[in-house]
Amino acid sequence: MGKQYHISSGSRIGGVFAPVNILEIGDAEQPTQLIIHNGEIMVYDSTGQTTIDSGVVQAVGIAAKAITASKLSIGQRAFVTTVAFAPATRNSATWTSGNIYFGAGEVQGIQAGTTGALSAKVYIYYDGSEYLRMTPSEATATIGNNAVVAIITPVDSVDDFALIQDYRGSGTTISGDKITTGHISANRIWVGIQSFVTDTVFSSIDAASAQWAAGTIKFTDGTQKAINAGTIVNLNKRTTVFSSDANTLALWHFDENSGTACDNAEGNASWDATASAAGTVNASGMFSYCRLFNGTSQYATIADYSEMDQTTFTWEGWFKTSGYTEQAILSREPTGSASWPYRVFITSTGYLQYDIKVSATVTYTLISQSVVNDGIWHHFAANFSAAADIMQLWIDGIMHTETTECTSDPPASAEELSIACSDGAHFFDGRIDELRFSDTVRTYTVANKQYIYYNNSATLSTSETYTDSVGTRKVLMAIMTPKLVYGGCEMQVLGNDGTVIDGNQIKTGKVSSSDGKTYFDLTNRRIVMNDGSNDRVLLGWQQGGF
Repeated sequence: MGKQYHISSGSRIGGVFAPVNILEIGDAEQPTQLIIHNGEIMVYDSTGQTTIDSGVVQAVGIAAKAITASKLSIGQRAFVTTVAFAPATRNSATWTSGNIYFGAGEVQGIQAGTTGALSAKVYIYYDGSEYLRMTPSEATATIGNNAVVAIITPVDSVDDFALIQDYRGSGTTISGDKITTGHISANRIWVGIQSFVTDTVFSSIDAASAQWAAGTIKFTDGTQKAINAGTIVNLNKRTTVFSSDANTLALWHFDENSGTACDNAEGNASWDATASAAGTVNASGMFSYCRLFNGTSQYATIADYSEMDQTTFTWEGWFKTSGYTEQAILSREPTGSASWPYRVFITSTGYLQYDIKVSATVTYTLISQSVVNDGIWHHFAANFSAAADIMQLWIDGIMHTETTECTSDPPASAEELSIACSDGAHFFDGRIDELRFSDTVRTYTVANKQYIYYNNSATLSTSETYTDSVGTRKVLMAIMTPKLVYGGCEMQVLGNDGTVIDGNQIKTGKVSSSDGKTYFDLTNRRIVMNDGSNDRVLLGWQQGGF
Protein backbone atom coordinates (compact mmCIF):
# COMPACT_ATOMS: atom_id res chain seq x y z
CA MET A 1 0.00 0.00 0.00
CA GLY A 2 1.27 3.50 -0.78
CA LYS A 3 2.10 6.20 1.76
CA GLN A 4 -0.74 7.60 3.83
CA TYR A 5 -0.93 11.09 5.35
CA HIS A 6 -3.68 11.37 7.97
CA ILE A 7 -4.49 14.74 9.50
CA SER A 8 -6.28 14.48 12.82
CA SER A 9 -7.10 18.15 13.38
CA GLY A 10 -5.20 20.30 10.95
CA SER A 11 -1.97 20.95 9.13
CA ARG A 12 -0.21 23.20 6.65
CA ILE A 13 -1.21 21.90 3.21
CA GLY A 14 -0.78 23.90 0.04
CA GLY A 15 0.01 27.00 2.08
CA VAL A 16 -3.15 26.73 4.20
CA PHE A 17 -2.49 26.39 7.93
CA ALA A 18 -4.70 24.83 10.56
CA PRO A 19 -3.70 23.81 14.13
CA VAL A 20 -2.77 20.12 14.28
CA ASN A 21 -2.74 17.76 17.23
CA ILE A 22 -1.78 14.51 15.49
CA LEU A 23 -0.13 13.84 12.12
CA GLU A 24 0.23 10.22 10.99
CA ILE A 25 2.89 9.42 8.37
CA GLY A 26 3.70 6.14 6.68
CA ASP A 27 1.94 2.83 6.21
CA ALA A 28 -1.70 2.86 7.25
CA GLU A 29 -1.28 -0.34 9.24
CA GLN A 30 1.83 0.87 11.11
CA PRO A 31 1.84 4.67 10.94
CA THR A 32 4.29 6.94 12.71
CA GLN A 33 2.53 9.59 14.76
CA LEU A 34 3.76 13.14 15.25
CA ILE A 35 1.88 14.53 18.26
CA ILE A 36 2.00 18.18 19.24
CA HIS A 37 0.68 18.85 22.74
CA ASN A 38 1.17 21.81 25.04
CA GLY A 39 4.18 23.04 23.10
CA GLU A 40 5.93 19.65 23.06
CA ILE A 41 6.56 17.49 19.99
CA MET A 42 6.41 13.73 20.47
CA VAL A 43 7.13 11.12 17.80
CA TYR A 44 5.93 7.57 18.15
CA ASP A 45 6.81 4.79 15.72
CA SER A 46 4.28 1.95 16.06
CA THR A 47 7.10 -0.56 15.56
CA GLY A 48 8.67 0.73 18.81
CA GLN A 49 11.97 1.46 17.15
CA THR A 50 11.98 5.25 17.31
CA THR A 51 10.43 7.60 19.88
CA ILE A 52 10.94 11.23 20.83
CA ASP A 53 9.30 12.06 24.12
CA SER A 54 9.90 14.96 26.50
CA GLY A 55 13.23 15.79 24.94
CA VAL A 56 14.54 12.19 24.98
CA VAL A 57 15.25 10.38 21.66
CA GLN A 58 15.24 6.61 21.49
CA ALA A 59 16.12 5.03 18.15
CA VAL A 60 17.94 2.13 16.55
CA GLY A 61 19.91 4.51 14.34
CA ILE A 62 20.04 8.20 13.54
CA ALA A 63 21.53 9.51 10.30
CA ALA A 64 21.86 13.25 9.76
CA LYS A 65 24.05 15.71 7.92
CA ALA A 66 24.38 17.71 11.15
CA ILE A 67 23.14 17.34 14.72
CA THR A 68 22.90 20.52 16.80
CA ALA A 69 22.23 20.11 20.49
CA SER A 70 23.36 21.54 23.81
CA LYS A 71 23.91 17.99 25.06
CA LEU A 72 24.16 14.66 23.23
CA SER A 73 23.94 11.44 25.25
CA ILE A 74 25.06 8.12 23.74
CA GLY A 75 24.98 4.63 25.31
CA GLN A 76 22.62 2.47 27.39
CA ARG A 77 23.44 4.19 30.71
CA ALA A 78 24.54 7.52 29.27
CA PHE A 79 22.44 10.34 30.62
CA VAL A 80 21.94 14.04 30.98
CA THR A 81 20.71 15.63 34.17
CA THR A 82 19.51 18.94 35.52
CA VAL A 83 20.89 18.09 38.97
CA ALA A 84 23.63 20.60 39.86
CA PHE A 85 26.50 19.87 42.25
CA ALA A 86 28.38 22.48 44.29
CA PRO A 87 31.05 22.29 47.00
CA ALA A 88 30.00 23.49 50.46
CA THR A 89 33.23 23.16 52.46
CA ARG A 90 36.61 21.54 52.01
CA ASN A 91 35.05 18.13 52.72
CA SER A 92 31.39 18.40 51.74
CA ALA A 93 29.15 19.11 48.76
CA THR A 94 25.48 19.55 47.95
CA TRP A 95 23.21 18.94 44.97
CA THR A 96 19.95 20.41 43.81
CA SER A 97 16.77 18.63 42.88
CA GLY A 98 16.24 17.90 39.19
CA ASN A 99 15.72 15.17 36.65
CA ILE A 100 17.96 12.50 35.19
CA TYR A 101 17.34 11.42 31.57
CA PHE A 102 18.70 8.22 30.05
CA GLY A 103 19.06 7.40 26.36
CA ALA A 104 16.64 4.50 26.67
CA GLY A 105 13.87 6.92 27.70
CA GLU A 106 14.10 6.45 31.47
CA VAL A 107 13.33 9.66 33.37
CA GLN A 108 13.52 10.10 37.13
CA GLY A 109 13.06 13.05 39.41
CA ILE A 110 15.90 13.50 41.92
CA GLN A 111 15.64 15.06 45.37
CA ALA A 112 18.21 17.58 46.65
CA GLY A 113 20.86 16.22 48.97
CA THR A 114 24.21 16.69 50.73
CA THR A 115 27.26 14.54 51.43
CA GLY A 116 27.85 15.70 54.97
CA ALA A 117 31.45 15.81 56.20
CA LEU A 118 33.66 13.44 54.15
CA SER A 119 36.92 11.79 55.15
CA ALA A 120 37.63 10.22 51.76
CA LYS A 121 36.50 10.27 48.13
CA VAL A 122 32.94 9.12 47.49
CA TYR A 123 30.91 8.18 44.41
CA ILE A 124 27.44 9.74 44.07
CA TYR A 125 25.28 7.38 42.03
CA TYR A 126 21.76 6.76 40.78
CA ASP A 127 20.19 3.38 41.57
CA GLY A 128 16.66 3.88 40.21
CA SER A 129 15.20 5.82 43.11
CA GLU A 130 14.58 9.53 43.62
CA TYR A 131 17.48 9.78 46.10
CA LEU A 132 21.09 9.72 44.95
CA ARG A 133 23.27 7.25 46.87
CA MET A 134 26.81 7.66 48.17
CA THR A 135 29.59 5.07 48.53
CA PRO A 136 33.41 4.98 48.72
CA SER A 137 33.36 1.88 46.46
CA GLU A 138 33.50 2.36 42.69
CA ALA A 139 32.36 -1.25 42.25
CA THR A 140 29.20 -0.60 44.25
CA ALA A 141 28.49 2.63 42.38
CA THR A 142 28.71 0.98 38.95
CA ILE A 143 27.17 -2.45 39.58
CA GLY A 144 24.16 -3.47 37.50
CA ASN A 145 22.15 -0.52 36.19
CA ASN A 146 23.64 1.96 38.65
CA ALA A 147 25.06 5.14 37.12
CA VAL A 148 27.72 7.34 38.71
CA VAL A 149 26.57 10.97 38.65
CA ALA A 150 29.49 12.66 40.42
CA ILE A 151 32.67 11.99 42.40
CA ILE A 152 33.37 14.17 45.46
CA THR A 153 36.90 14.38 46.90
CA PRO A 154 37.69 16.26 50.13
CA VAL A 155 40.84 18.42 50.31
CA ASP A 156 43.16 19.23 53.21
CA SER A 157 43.33 23.00 52.98
CA VAL A 158 40.57 24.78 54.92
CA ASP A 159 40.81 27.62 52.40
CA ASP A 160 39.79 25.39 49.48
CA PHE A 161 36.63 23.51 48.58
CA ALA A 162 35.98 19.85 47.92
CA LEU A 163 36.69 18.72 44.36
CA ILE A 164 33.71 17.73 42.23
CA GLN A 165 34.03 15.59 39.13
CA ASP A 166 30.85 15.50 37.08
CA TYR A 167 30.35 12.05 35.67
CA ARG A 168 28.18 10.82 32.83
CA GLY A 169 27.93 7.10 33.43
CA SER A 170 29.22 4.27 31.28
CA GLY A 171 27.97 5.78 28.03
CA THR A 172 29.08 8.97 26.31
CA THR A 173 27.89 12.51 26.90
CA ILE A 174 28.78 15.50 24.74
CA SER A 175 27.98 18.68 26.64
CA GLY A 176 29.25 22.06 25.47
CA ASP A 177 32.94 21.57 24.70
CA LYS A 178 33.28 18.49 26.94
CA ILE A 179 33.08 14.81 26.04
CA THR A 180 32.73 12.31 28.89
CA THR A 181 33.07 8.64 28.04
CA GLY A 182 34.57 5.42 29.22
CA HIS A 183 36.19 4.22 26.00
CA ILE A 184 37.23 5.69 22.66
CA SER A 185 37.80 3.35 19.74
CA ALA A 186 38.99 4.89 16.47
CA ASN A 187 41.76 4.54 13.94
CA ARG A 188 42.56 8.22 14.17
CA ILE A 189 41.18 11.29 15.95
CA TRP A 190 42.26 14.84 15.17
CA VAL A 191 41.61 17.72 17.53
CA GLY A 192 41.95 21.28 16.22
CA ILE A 193 41.24 22.84 12.82
CA GLN A 194 44.88 22.72 11.68
CA SER A 195 45.80 19.47 13.43
CA PHE A 196 47.70 16.99 11.33
CA VAL A 197 49.72 13.81 11.22
CA THR A 198 52.88 13.34 9.22
CA ASP A 199 55.26 10.56 8.25
CA THR A 200 58.13 13.05 7.95
CA VAL A 201 60.87 11.99 10.38
CA PHE A 202 62.82 14.72 12.19
CA SER A 203 66.18 13.88 13.76
CA SER A 204 69.29 15.45 15.23
CA ILE A 205 72.59 15.52 13.34
CA ASP A 206 74.67 17.10 16.10
CA ALA A 207 74.32 19.72 18.82
CA ALA A 208 73.62 22.49 16.31
CA SER A 209 72.25 20.64 13.27
CA ALA A 210 69.05 18.78 12.43
CA GLN A 211 67.47 17.07 9.43
CA TRP A 212 64.16 15.73 8.20
CA ALA A 213 63.19 13.18 5.60
CA ALA A 214 60.82 13.60 2.70
CA GLY A 215 57.25 12.66 3.50
CA THR A 216 53.68 13.90 3.62
CA ILE A 217 51.52 16.00 5.92
CA LYS A 218 47.85 15.10 6.31
CA PHE A 219 45.36 17.60 7.71
CA THR A 220 42.08 17.01 9.52
CA ASP A 221 39.99 17.74 6.46
CA GLY A 222 41.82 15.09 4.42
CA THR A 223 44.15 17.47 2.58
CA GLN A 224 47.54 15.85 1.93
CA LYS A 225 50.73 17.71 0.96
CA ALA A 226 54.24 16.55 0.06
CA ILE A 227 57.24 17.49 2.22
CA ASN A 228 60.79 17.75 0.85
CA ALA A 229 63.82 16.57 2.81
CA GLY A 230 65.79 19.36 4.46
CA THR A 231 68.47 20.33 7.00
CA ILE A 232 69.53 23.01 9.44
CA VAL A 233 73.30 22.84 9.90
CA ASN A 234 76.03 24.48 11.99
CA LEU A 235 73.78 26.99 13.72
CA ASN A 236 76.45 27.81 16.31
CA LYS A 237 79.20 28.42 13.75
CA ARG A 238 80.50 31.99 13.78
CA THR A 239 79.42 33.95 10.72
CA THR A 240 81.38 37.20 11.07
CA VAL A 241 84.97 38.14 10.33
CA PHE A 242 87.23 38.41 13.40
CA SER A 243 88.22 41.85 14.58
CA SER A 244 91.08 42.78 16.88
CA ASP A 245 90.16 43.46 20.52
CA ALA A 246 92.03 43.91 23.81
CA ASN A 247 92.74 40.18 24.08
CA THR A 248 93.85 39.66 20.48
CA LEU A 249 97.59 39.00 20.17
CA ALA A 250 97.62 37.99 16.52
CA LEU A 251 95.08 37.91 13.70
CA TRP A 252 95.57 36.81 10.11
CA HIS A 253 92.81 37.51 7.58
CA PHE A 254 94.87 35.99 4.72
CA ASP A 255 93.45 38.59 2.31
CA GLU A 256 96.78 39.57 0.72
CA ASN A 257 96.64 39.97 -3.07
CA SER A 258 100.16 38.71 -3.77
CA GLY A 259 103.42 37.52 -2.26
CA THR A 260 104.22 35.09 0.54
CA ALA A 261 103.80 37.44 3.50
CA CYS A 262 100.83 36.90 5.84
CA ASP A 263 100.37 40.15 7.77
CA ASN A 264 99.15 40.35 11.36
CA ALA A 265 95.99 42.50 11.26
CA GLU A 266 96.38 43.25 14.99
CA GLY A 267 99.30 45.47 14.03
CA ASN A 268 102.25 43.93 15.87
CA ALA A 269 104.79 43.15 13.13
CA SER A 270 106.44 40.53 15.34
CA TRP A 271 103.56 38.27 14.42
CA ASP A 272 103.85 38.79 10.67
CA ALA A 273 104.29 35.45 8.92
CA THR A 274 107.06 35.07 6.37
CA ALA A 275 107.93 32.11 4.22
CA SER A 276 109.12 31.36 0.73
CA ALA A 277 106.01 29.31 -0.03
CA ALA A 278 103.03 30.64 1.92
CA GLY A 279 100.28 29.14 -0.22
CA THR A 280 98.10 30.44 -3.02
CA VAL A 281 96.68 33.96 -2.50
CA ASN A 282 93.24 35.19 -3.53
CA ALA A 283 91.70 31.75 -3.03
CA SER A 284 88.01 31.76 -2.16
CA GLY A 285 87.74 31.77 1.62
CA MET A 286 85.19 31.50 4.36
CA PHE A 287 85.15 35.30 4.29
CA SER A 288 86.49 37.00 1.18
CA TYR A 289 89.91 35.39 0.46
CA CYS A 290 92.05 32.81 2.20
CA ARG A 291 95.31 30.90 1.78
CA LEU A 292 95.21 27.66 -0.19
CA PHE A 293 97.99 25.21 0.78
CA ASN A 294 99.04 22.30 -1.46
CA GLY A 295 99.73 19.67 1.24
CA THR A 296 103.32 19.05 0.12
CA SER A 297 105.47 22.16 0.46
CA GLN A 298 103.48 25.30 1.23
CA TYR A 299 103.32 26.80 4.73
CA ALA A 300 104.03 29.98 6.73
CA THR A 301 106.16 30.58 9.83
CA ILE A 302 106.51 33.26 12.53
CA ALA A 303 109.76 33.57 14.43
CA ASP A 304 109.73 32.85 18.15
CA TYR A 305 108.20 35.74 20.08
CA SER A 306 107.59 36.13 23.82
CA GLU A 307 103.82 36.61 23.40
CA MET A 308 103.55 33.07 22.02
CA ASP A 309 104.21 31.66 25.50
CA GLN A 310 100.79 32.02 27.11
CA THR A 311 99.31 29.79 29.81
CA THR A 312 95.76 30.99 29.16
CA PHE A 313 94.88 31.32 25.50
CA THR A 314 92.58 30.50 22.58
CA TRP A 315 93.56 29.55 19.06
CA GLU A 316 90.68 29.75 16.61
CA GLY A 317 90.07 29.95 12.89
CA TRP A 318 88.53 28.29 9.85
CA PHE A 319 89.79 25.45 7.70
CA LYS A 320 88.57 23.32 4.82
CA THR A 321 90.13 20.07 3.64
CA SER A 322 89.34 16.65 2.25
CA GLY A 323 92.81 15.17 2.67
CA TYR A 324 93.51 11.84 4.36
CA THR A 325 97.08 12.35 5.53
CA GLU A 326 98.15 13.75 8.89
CA GLN A 327 98.21 17.51 8.36
CA ALA A 328 98.85 20.37 10.76
CA ILE A 329 96.86 23.62 10.97
CA LEU A 330 99.32 25.20 13.42
CA SER A 331 102.14 23.97 15.60
CA ARG A 332 105.08 24.86 17.82
CA GLU A 333 106.34 21.29 17.87
CA PRO A 334 110.12 21.07 17.40
CA THR A 335 111.62 17.82 16.18
CA GLY A 336 112.74 15.56 19.01
CA SER A 337 111.70 17.97 21.74
CA ALA A 338 110.49 16.63 25.08
CA SER A 339 107.72 19.23 25.24
CA TRP A 340 105.83 21.87 23.21
CA PRO A 341 103.14 24.47 23.96
CA TYR A 342 100.49 23.47 21.44
CA ARG A 343 99.74 21.67 18.20
CA VAL A 344 96.45 21.49 16.25
CA PHE A 345 96.27 19.01 13.37
CA ILE A 346 94.04 16.63 11.46
CA THR A 347 94.73 12.94 11.87
CA SER A 348 95.06 10.53 8.97
CA THR A 349 91.55 9.28 9.80
CA GLY A 350 90.06 12.78 9.51
CA TYR A 351 89.63 13.85 13.16
CA LEU A 352 90.86 17.14 14.61
CA GLN A 353 93.44 16.68 17.39
CA TYR A 354 94.77 19.26 19.87
CA ASP A 355 97.93 18.43 21.84
CA ILE A 356 99.96 20.06 24.60
CA LYS A 357 103.10 18.17 25.59
CA VAL A 358 104.08 19.34 29.09
CA SER A 359 106.91 16.83 29.59
CA ALA A 360 108.59 13.83 28.00
CA THR A 361 105.97 11.53 29.56
CA VAL A 362 102.83 13.70 29.80
CA THR A 363 100.82 14.93 26.80
CA TYR A 364 97.36 16.42 27.06
CA THR A 365 95.35 15.33 24.01
CA LEU A 366 91.84 16.18 22.83
CA ILE A 367 90.25 14.64 19.72
CA SER A 368 87.05 15.72 17.97
CA GLN A 369 83.97 13.53 18.13
CA SER A 370 83.47 13.63 14.35
CA VAL A 371 85.60 13.83 11.22
CA VAL A 372 86.40 17.25 9.77
CA ASN A 373 88.02 16.34 6.43
CA ASP A 374 84.66 16.44 4.66
CA GLY A 375 85.41 19.27 2.24
CA ILE A 376 83.34 21.94 4.02
CA TRP A 377 84.36 24.93 6.13
CA HIS A 378 84.77 24.30 9.85
CA HIS A 379 85.43 26.72 12.67
CA PHE A 380 87.74 25.45 15.44
CA ALA A 381 88.77 26.80 18.82
CA ALA A 382 91.50 25.27 21.00
CA ASN A 383 91.86 26.86 24.42
CA PHE A 384 93.62 26.44 27.73
CA SER A 385 92.93 28.00 31.16
CA ALA A 386 95.76 27.88 33.69
CA ALA A 387 93.49 29.14 36.49
CA ALA A 388 90.85 26.45 35.90
CA ASP A 389 93.19 23.68 34.67
CA ILE A 390 90.85 23.20 31.71
CA MET A 391 91.66 22.44 28.09
CA GLN A 392 88.88 22.45 25.48
CA LEU A 393 88.40 21.71 21.78
CA TRP A 394 85.49 23.37 19.97
CA ILE A 395 84.28 22.77 16.41
CA ASP A 396 81.58 24.85 14.74
CA GLY A 397 80.50 26.40 18.02
CA ILE A 398 80.18 23.05 19.79
CA MET A 399 82.50 21.87 22.55
CA HIS A 400 83.52 18.40 21.35
CA THR A 401 85.75 17.45 24.25
CA GLU A 402 87.58 18.84 27.29
CA THR A 403 89.79 17.80 30.16
CA THR A 404 89.75 19.34 33.63
CA GLU A 405 92.89 17.59 34.87
CA CYS A 406 95.58 19.84 33.37
CA THR A 407 97.71 20.22 36.49
CA SER A 408 100.68 21.51 34.47
CA ASP A 409 100.67 24.62 32.27
CA PRO A 410 101.85 24.68 28.63
CA PRO A 411 105.64 24.98 28.65
CA ALA A 412 107.55 27.95 27.25
CA SER A 413 109.38 27.31 23.99
CA ALA A 414 111.91 28.90 21.68
CA GLU A 415 110.34 27.19 18.67
CA GLU A 416 108.86 29.18 15.81
CA LEU A 417 105.14 29.04 15.06
CA SER A 418 104.23 27.13 11.92
CA ILE A 419 100.98 27.56 10.01
CA ALA A 420 99.97 24.71 7.68
CA CYS A 421 102.77 22.41 8.78
CA SER A 422 104.52 20.99 11.83
CA ASP A 423 108.29 21.44 11.98
CA GLY A 424 108.68 21.21 8.21
CA ALA A 425 106.40 18.18 7.78
CA HIS A 426 102.73 17.18 7.87
CA PHE A 427 101.75 19.89 5.40
CA PHE A 428 98.15 21.05 5.33
CA ASP A 429 96.19 20.21 2.18
CA GLY A 430 93.37 22.74 1.90
CA ARG A 431 92.30 26.25 2.90
CA ILE A 432 92.88 28.24 6.10
CA ASP A 433 91.13 31.53 6.87
CA GLU A 434 90.76 34.03 9.75
CA LEU A 435 93.29 32.61 12.22
CA ARG A 436 93.40 34.32 15.64
CA PHE A 437 95.46 33.91 18.84
CA SER A 438 94.15 35.46 22.08
CA ASP A 439 95.38 35.66 25.68
CA THR A 440 91.98 34.63 27.05
CA VAL A 441 89.57 31.72 26.88
CA ARG A 442 87.04 32.72 24.26
CA THR A 443 83.43 31.89 25.08
CA TYR A 444 80.63 31.10 22.65
CA THR A 445 76.87 31.43 22.79
CA VAL A 446 74.31 28.87 21.74
CA ALA A 447 72.16 29.73 18.76
CA ASN A 448 68.48 30.53 19.24
CA LYS A 449 65.98 27.72 18.96
CA GLN A 450 64.62 27.12 15.49
CA TYR A 451 60.96 26.64 14.58
CA ILE A 452 60.40 24.26 11.67
CA TYR A 453 57.00 24.70 10.06
CA TYR A 454 54.89 24.01 7.00
CA ASN A 455 53.73 27.16 5.23
CA ASN A 456 51.96 26.08 2.03
CA SER A 457 55.19 24.83 0.49
CA ALA A 458 56.87 21.44 0.17
CA THR A 459 60.05 23.10 1.45
CA LEU A 460 59.63 23.57 5.20
CA SER A 461 60.35 27.02 6.61
CA THR A 462 62.70 27.67 9.55
CA SER A 463 63.04 30.77 11.71
CA GLU A 464 63.88 31.89 15.25
CA THR A 465 60.27 32.93 15.84
CA TYR A 466 56.90 31.48 14.95
CA THR A 467 53.41 32.98 14.94
CA ASP A 468 50.24 31.00 14.25
CA SER A 469 48.22 32.06 11.25
CA VAL A 470 44.58 31.15 11.78
CA GLY A 471 42.74 29.78 8.77
CA THR A 472 45.85 29.03 6.68
CA ARG A 473 47.96 25.97 5.99
CA LYS A 474 50.71 27.23 8.31
CA VAL A 475 51.46 24.74 11.06
CA LEU A 476 54.40 24.20 13.40
CA MET A 477 55.93 20.74 12.97
CA ALA A 478 59.07 20.71 15.13
CA ILE A 479 61.21 22.88 17.41
CA MET A 480 65.00 22.50 17.43
CA THR A 481 67.08 23.76 20.36
CA PRO A 482 70.87 23.84 19.67
CA LYS A 483 73.40 23.07 22.40
CA LEU A 484 77.02 24.04 23.05
CA VAL A 485 78.23 20.59 24.08
CA TYR A 486 78.76 17.82 21.52
CA GLY A 487 75.83 15.46 21.13
CA GLY A 488 72.37 15.70 19.68
CA CYS A 489 70.42 18.93 19.66
CA GLU A 490 67.06 18.89 21.41
CA MET A 491 64.27 18.07 18.96
CA GLN A 492 60.67 18.62 19.97
CA VAL A 493 58.66 16.93 17.23
CA LEU A 494 55.09 18.14 17.53
CA GLY A 495 53.53 15.89 14.91
CA ASN A 496 50.47 18.13 15.00
CA ASP A 497 49.34 21.67 15.69
CA GLY A 498 46.90 20.55 18.37
CA THR A 499 46.37 17.02 19.66
CA VAL A 500 46.36 13.84 17.59
CA ILE A 501 45.28 10.42 18.81
CA ASP A 502 46.65 7.97 16.25
CA GLY A 503 46.48 4.24 16.81
CA ASN A 504 47.81 3.66 20.33
CA GLN A 505 49.68 6.98 20.48
CA ILE A 506 48.54 10.37 21.75
CA LYS A 507 50.60 13.32 20.53
CA THR A 508 50.17 16.48 22.58
CA GLY A 509 52.27 18.96 24.51
CA LYS A 510 50.61 19.28 27.90
CA VAL A 511 47.90 17.60 29.97
CA SER A 512 46.69 19.90 32.71
CA SER A 513 44.15 20.13 35.51
CA SER A 514 41.44 22.73 35.00
CA ASP A 515 43.17 25.19 37.36
CA GLY A 516 46.59 24.61 35.73
CA LYS A 517 48.27 23.76 39.03
CA THR A 518 48.86 20.10 38.25
CA TYR A 519 50.03 19.09 34.82
CA PHE A 520 51.98 16.59 32.78
CA ASP A 521 54.53 18.65 30.81
CA LEU A 522 55.20 16.08 28.08
CA THR A 523 57.46 18.43 26.12
CA ASN A 524 59.96 18.74 28.98
CA ARG A 525 59.39 15.24 30.40
CA ARG A 526 58.11 16.22 33.84
CA ILE A 527 55.08 16.23 36.14
CA VAL A 528 54.43 19.41 38.14
CA MET A 529 52.14 19.85 41.14
CA ASN A 530 52.06 23.44 42.34
CA ASP A 531 49.49 24.93 44.72
CA GLY A 532 50.61 28.46 43.89
CA SER A 533 52.81 28.85 46.95
CA ASN A 534 56.29 27.58 47.69
CA ASP A 535 54.98 24.06 48.32
CA ARG A 536 55.74 22.40 45.01
CA VAL A 537 56.47 18.92 43.74
CA LEU A 538 58.45 18.37 40.55
CA LEU A 539 58.89 14.90 39.06
CA GLY A 540 61.36 14.99 36.19
CA TRP A 541 63.92 17.61 35.28
CA GLN A 542 64.16 20.69 33.14
CA GLN A 543 67.03 23.18 32.98
CA GLY A 544 65.97 26.23 34.91
CA GLY A 545 63.66 24.26 37.24
CA PHE A 546 60.20 25.74 37.57
